[in-house]
Amino acid sequence: MFAPVLAIGALCGACTVQNSDDDHAFDVSDAAHAADPGEPTIADGWIVYRALEAGDGGVDLNGDGDAIDSVACAIAAKAHTDTVLGVAAESTHVLGSHIYVVVSEAEDGRDWNVDADQLDTVLVHWQFGAPVPLDPADDFIDTLVSSGTVVPPQVASGRLYYAAELPGAGAGETSLYYLTKQSPTTPTAVIDAGGANLVVRVLGESEGLLFLGADEVLSGLELNADGDANDSYVLALLDTTLANSELAVTGLALADSEVPIAADASDAHDWTVAFLVSEAAQGDDLNDPALFAGGWVAENCTAVADGDLLDEVLHWITFETWLAGNSDPVNTGIPGELRVIALDGAVATLCPEGDAGCDLDDDGDTIDSVPRWIQTTANALPAGDIVHMLAASAVAGGAHGLAWNGGRLVAVLSEQQSGRDLDTSVLDHDLVAWLDPVLGTAAVWHVSHPSGAVGTGIGGLNFVGADWLAERPQEGRLGLGFEENTAGDVLNLPNFTLNNCLAGDLVVKDTDDLDSLPVWSDFGPGPALDFDGIGYALATNNGGIVVVRGQVFFRGNEGNDNHEYNGDADTSDDILFRNAVASGCSASPMSIATSLDEPAVYSDGIGLCAFHCDEAQAGEDLNGDGDELDFVLRYFKF
Repeated sequence: MFAPVLAIGALCGACTVQNSDDDHAFDVSDAAHAADPGEPTIADGWIVYRALEAGDGGVDLNGDGDAIDSVACAIAAKAHTDTVLGVAAESTHVLGSHIYVVVSEAEDGRDWNVDADQLDTVLVHWQFGAPVPLDPADDFIDTLVSSGTVVPPQVASGRLYYAAELPGAGAGETSLYYLTKQSPTTPTAVIDAGGANLVVRVLGESEGLLFLGADEVLSGLELNADGDANDSYVLALLDTTLANSELAVTGLALADSEVPIAADASDAHDWTVAFLVSEAAQGDDLNDPALFAGGWVAENCTAVADGDLLDEVLHWITFETWLAGNSDPVNTGIPGELRVIALDGAVATLCPEGDAGCDLDDDGDTIDSVPRWIQTTANALPAGDIVHMLAASAVAGGAHGLAWNGGRLVAVLSEQQSGRDLDTSVLDHDLVAWLDPVLGTAAVWHVSHPSGAVGTGIGGLNFVGADWLAERPQEGRLGLGFEENTAGDVLNLPNFTLNNCLAGDLVVKDTDDLDSLPVWSDFGPGPALDFDGIGYALATNNGGIVVVRGQVFFRGNEGNDNHEYNGDADTSDDILFRNAVASGCSASPMSIATSLDEPAVYSDGIGLCAFHCDEAQAGEDLNGDGDELDFVLRYFKF
């Protein structure tokens, strides 16, 4: 038996549910209704979820005469009360004791804004202790912009920001409004720094910076100097950390409401901002080599324009100097898709070879997606040597093969797609690698990791394969699924099994090398990537690793682990486990989970968590509707 003593946590753990203190930490409670398998809202002691009428015994929870809606319910976690708000919910939001729900009138069967139709999307409000179900006469807040995609409101810096149907009538008032705990039902309009009455949509928020899409059509204005007024998502930005700040328009158009965006806070009221600009919406070939200095073209490419307006191209802004009018947005010329990453000193994206018009990794095709990066300094060039050009593997987990931690890029690189052997094994693998993008063209991918106290911890193993990569780090840890078979191939050890820990002892639970293990990686001295983890088999391509307040939560699978955890005499269940970040021997099975592709838990980040449980796997009717067919939300605190 191979018994590694490694940074991967000695691969051991206890397997009993543990309540570690007197306040019932980690005790699991159930929501009262079947849950829509979407993300609940967890904040300020509330868990707001959408009850699925069809899964809840066909009960009409919002009184519209059918049982096909998802209806907002609010759990007060401390009191364990579960209140049906009685409205069909598109999304839910929490601000202190105030619950806000985005409602489609058509789904809810009510004219909430009393305009004699049921065609609108509206924002409604409920405060703890107020009557339910909600009523249009008392609880209506505003009509939301609904032409195109309805993007949910965002909570940022203690305010709820939402995009209304119409801008305010005052000078420079936009359709972006905010509500506060002090004024929970009286919206305040956000002013446009350019003085226009803009109609905008909320696109997202990052570290206190709000991303907005200004709509030229609904505003009746041309905002990006492309000769038309047809663009719906001209990027605007708002510093929510500063009271009474005004939004500012970048003059650059995005493709839609789902284009990737990112911001990294570098100082108070300052961010490095990264985003993809649409050539089609901007009306310009933004990756024409003629726009850039010599050396911009990647080594394996020719300096020929691709002759289309079909790409989305990476741009960056230094927010504070741009807002003051002392710098312009920077076009990197790098086409991107799926991911943008902003770091202190660099930005990055996944570059599709087809959009680049080049076989970047020189493997004989143009179908790969290659991580590319550039420093955020004047006249910087993107790294373009062939040694840099390695294809990312689109592994599960939401990162599409490219993430970050500690100011460094972390990727899963595909030997097969890159056409190169990176680990000296004869077989192709998807390998974990990292680089420091602030080094720009001097950066290199570190595919080999030390096997000492910091690194893999397995003697002779310097390469790590992964089939799951978290979208973002949490508490300095980046989750990944550590593959047994890659380790076995590299070490030339057939059937190399690592899920060999149970109840604090080294126990070989199976004899195959088909599993992946939960790892919460970080950077140690050197620096070196450190693969802390534990010897439990994850659900296949669905580990869902989440780190909250020093605890790691992950989705294990009994069949993969060859062990039965919940006492139902089968080994076919998905199990929610927890394990202390600082301990390799403390894993506890908490509950049946689901096979849904979602995080193992949803959390407020400070100790209140919720997750979905599959009644069919649990063999239990948790919501009391007479069947075992539903997903039910469960929750706990610690």
